[in-house]
Amino acid sequence: MNVDIQSLGFPITGALSDHVRRRLRFVLTRQSDRIERVVVKHLDRLRSGRRDPAPHEGETA
Repeated sequence: MNVDIQSLGFPITGALSDHVRRRLRFVLTRQSDRIERVVVKHLDRLRSGRRDPAPHEGETA
C-alpha cells in the first residue's frame, strides 16, 4: 500500500507522517491487499481562510 501524505499550508513533520501511517495501517490492515494507494491531504483551515466549510469530495471533516 502506497501512502502519499500532502499538506496545504504547513510542513509535515516526521511525527505527523509516522502517526498518519500508523493509523492507516491499523484501520486498513484487513483490506491492505486490495488497496494500492492512499492519499492523505492535510489542510490548515484557519490559515487558509476556510472556517468549518462543508468537506470537499473525498475529504472528511
